[in-house]
Amino acid sequence: MTSSLPVLLGAQQTEGTLTYRPALAGDWRLRLDDADLPRIRDLDLAERLDFERPRKIRDLIRRYRESGDLGEIHVRPTVGRTSMPRGGERETLTDEYWLTEEQALFLVAKSETPVATALLREMIAVFVAVRRGLLALPSPRPAEGAELEQLHARVAQLEARTPRAVSLSPEALADRAWALITRRGWSRVTPAQLARYGKGPFRSCKVGLAALLTLANRGALVADKARKGAAFRRVLPPG
Repeated sequence: MTSSLPVLLGAQQTEGTLTYRPALAGDWRLRLDDADLPRIRDLDLAERLDFERPRKIRDLIRRYRESGDLGEIHVRPTVGRTSMPRGGERETLTDEYWLTEEQALFLVAKSETPVATALLREMIAVFVAVRRGLLALPSPRPAEGAELEQLHARVAQLEARTPRAVSLSPEALADRAWALITRRGWSRVTPAQLARYGKGPFRSCKVGLAALLTLANRGALVADKARKGAAFRRVLPPG
């Protein structure tokens, strides 16, 4: 598995007081710190673990950080965005954690999610592939020309996190939205709620709004007000 995993190492970058190099292993996005130690961002790991709310992994990190099980962690202050119940977002200052292989594997083992066992194997392969990619280089060098453009394009694509499910038909997206609404027992729902809880296809409020409008056309929902962020009320029982 590791021998066929493509690894792309980028040029050194600086962000505040941190110096790092971006690294891509397949569709895994990592960073190499100033000691060339691969690290993964906490939220990226949480999404791989299928956390319903990825930011909950930070509670897990803080718990094991306080107990001393994780050792020293790279912390980066960042701005977090929280979807509001009536639409819109609230910005708050929060800590972002960049985890070593050992720390990430420990958290996966403690996460108790259904995908944890399979993810452990995949993560080991990813970190090994990145280390092999480093060993294959005679010396650190900046990416140049087409390689640099390719790296920037891949990073931009991953950061945009364009969900594959967006290519689903409007009817299929509406079915997914209805399943989420009934599973959570919502009597009122907004595009922002779908963006917050729906993962994948509903990270865009525009996609969520289209799905809710499709359900409204079916007679399953009715819009409270004719505006973009308005709530929709459920008018049919679950099922």
